[in-house]
Amino acid sequence: MDYNNNYNNQYGYQNQQNPNNNFASYGWDDEVEEADEYPLIAPGVYQFEVASFERGQFNGSEKVGPCNTVKVQFNVNVNGNTVPYTHNFFLNSMNNNRRMITGFFESIGEQPIMKPNGKKSVRMNWLSTPGRTGYFELTQNPDKKNPNTIYNNIKRFLSPSEMQNMQMQQPQPQATQWSTGKF
Repeated sequence: MDYNNNYNNQYGYQNQQNPNNNFASYGWDDEVEEADEYPLIAPGVYQFEVASFERGQFNGSEKVGPCNTVKVQFNVNVNGNTVPYTHNFFLNSMNNNRRMITGFFESIGEQPIMKPNGKKSVRMNWLSTPGRTGYFELTQNPDKKNPNTIYNNIKRFLSPSEMQNMQMQQPQPQATQWSTGKF
């Protein structure tokens, strides 16, 4: 059987660059270079911009049932450099997922609705998220199967009021008085 066909060449797929996602399609026999590793970001609070999002489906597992997902690509400001970071939101009613979703939308400026039970509620408008900015706190966690591999993880999103309070609490540089000839 002959596996050398001209399918890729005939239909123009070989090494075609998709203008929407920066990924090239490989031919069957192309050489593939090893991928770069994701940069590890030091734990801390960072400003982000939402670069893009992608809707998807999660088929379920032992712990979580099937649900919709949203993969968000963030551009994170790390010491003046832009570093990519991806987070998957599971759109289900688990407490941690609801906390992350409401925290995300509040962080990018959506006004939460206060319910009579005292809990916050937000309407998920994913189409409005690209280009929006906010803050989150990143941590580093070891992989459960391979503890030598460390990943970044979003601990929480910070609302604009939390961010303002944090900035106000940071110590201000003290002005020093000096006199000629004294050190």
